[in-house]
Amino acid sequence: MQTTDAGERARVVADASVTSQDLAAAVRKAGYDVATDDVNLQVEGMTCASCVARVEKALLKVPGVVSASVNLATETATVRTLSAMPVSLLKAAVEKAGYAVGDAAAPAPSTASSKSLPEWWPVAVAVVLTLPLVAPMVLRLFGIEWMLDGWAQLALATPVQFWLGARFYRAGWKAA
Repeated sequence: MQTTDAGERARVVADASVTSQDLAAAVRKAGYDVATDDVNLQVEGMTCASCVARVEKALLKVPGVVSASVNLATETATVRTLSAMPVSLLKAAVEKAGYAVGDAAAPAPSTASSKSLPEWWPVAVAVVLTLPLVAPMVLRLFGIEWMLDGWAQLALATPVQFWLGARFYRAGWKAA
């Protein structure tokens, strides 16, 4: 290990099995602090907790990453890195995991016009298409036997499954 007092820097050569988290912990245990930077990234395409875990795992594999925290609701990743780490390495790791990435600090300008549909419209369409499929089950509780023809059921369920549910298939494909 080489140290320089003026630059408050140390150059450490370690085995590949030693992670940056281990090195940072050793420096802190010695009574010093490690200079870190926080980087916020916008991660798009996550649909579940498995996606969050996959992105965090990909970010933690990048040498120099001290910690990574991904929020599914806001689609953001907060990454604590050792100083002077290029953000391009983090973006490449997220993209390699199968997700689109942008800068959370500077969100992309919205291309949606004021006349566009609200974000909840797919849920509303799914509810409307699914109600005729759920109604026979509810009516059966009251002794009423009624059911749509099989072809009508297929026509209602197909768009819900393959059009509105396509994002889950895309996420599953990326996971595979």
